[in-house]
Amino acid sequence: MAPFRYSGLLMAVAAGWLVWGDVPDPLAWAGIAAIMGSGLYLLRPSAR
Repeated sequence: MAPFRYSGLLMAVAAGWLVWGDVPDPLAWAGIAAIMGSGLYLLRPSAR
């Protein structure tokens, strides 16, 4: 269930945009994608 904890990151981005009008820059989006991608990678079944 740990990879789903990173979904709070997307909610924080949405709240920042709605409350303060702040949008992350491309480097921040790349970091968010890396974090979310690693969580999704951990969810895949291991091939043995």
